[in-house]
Amino acid sequence: MNSNIYIVDSGFFIEYSGSELMFEVYTTNYVEREVKSHIAKMRFEYLKNIKRLKVITMSEKEVHEVFNEIKKPRHLSETDISLIALCLKFKKKGYNPILITNDRALQYVAKHLNIKILSIGGKFIK
Repeated sequence: MNSNIYIVDSGFFIEYSGSELMFEVYTTNYVEREVKSHIAKMRFEYLKNIKRLKVITMSEKEVHEVFNEIKKPRHLSETDISLIALCLKFKKKGYNPILITNDRALQYVAKHLNIKILSIGGKFIK
């Protein structure tokens, strides 16, 4: 199995233009709690309602295991680590996780763990 799985951070819901999304995206319950702005919440709920967004519940245990495994850089939040944990979980199941984020610190860690990255606004690390 080598299916692509797209995993999004909270920035996706800020940047997402509302155009037709042709594939499913996944995120974590940590991101769901982090989405604050009215417009981002509306986009989040819209994608959930049309079944283009699936929220995967990551336990504190799963997040803390990854926290310890990657020796958490100071600049990553628990939410960021929950996304890395989800990527690794999909990787173990044979999927090809692609993390969609503009967060450079998150991109750096993902790249170090051989997780593919996409950026909405074209902000990539070198």
